[in-house]
Amino acid sequence: MNGFEIIIPIFAMTAIFIVPFVCITIIIAMKHRKGGMREKDRAQWNEETRMMQELNEDVSRMEARIEALETILMERYRKEK
Repeated sequence: MNGFEIIIPIFAMTAIFIVPFVCITIIIAMKHRKGGMREKDRAQWNEETRMMQELNEDVSRMEARIEALETILMERYRKEK
């Protein structure tokens, strides 16, 4: 097996992953350069951001509740022993 038999598949796999990434990056850069998002898109983006923040807060609250329940269960377990 010579070096070219190894290099060609590696090059092909690299190109498959890098070319789309570079294209998407260029498209985003061009869109940003033209003035960013349209007002409708910006409003949708803001709404999605707000929803994600609410979800993050809900998950944080749920985590605190689970920790409290774990503490209660551990205390009950210790009392039973």
